[in-house]
Amino acid sequence: MKVHISISEAPASYNEIMDFLKSDHAGAIALFEGVVRSDVLDNGESVTHLFYEAHVPMVHAETSLLVEQMRQHCDVYAIFFHHLLGNVAVGQTSIWLGIAAQHRKEAFEAQTWFLNQFKQRVPIWKKELGDQTQQWVVPHE
Repeated sequence: MKVHISISEAPASYNEIMDFLKSDHAGAIALFEGVVRSDVLDNGESVTHLFYEAHVPMVHAETSLLVEQMRQHCDVYAIFFHHLLGNVAVGQTSIWLGIAAQHRKEAFEAQTWFLNQFKQRVPIWKKELGDQTQQWVVPHE
């Protein structure tokens, strides 16, 4: 299985992702983009952007472990994962996850499994910011 894991302040590009995932063996490519949405802070102020912070070596280690576990449960040819750090404005993509598999069912199942595990286990923290207020987000189970 081909694997790309990255975390940085620079976004991934569609062409980079698709060039990595395309294969003569893959009949399905599922691409997920997590986009920062407009939300409301506890005081009623609108969120203008998110700030992502991480322990990068731990992110790489835990994400690599997730990929190894996914190999045991899912039949996929390639995975492309990229997460932004720093400030990400409303409307911008903060996370990209691409899965290439023989069929769409395997690609979607692998994508869902990976994202659920990632949110529970990987040390990336986010802060919601408005014009006057900021608050750390408590992860949901």
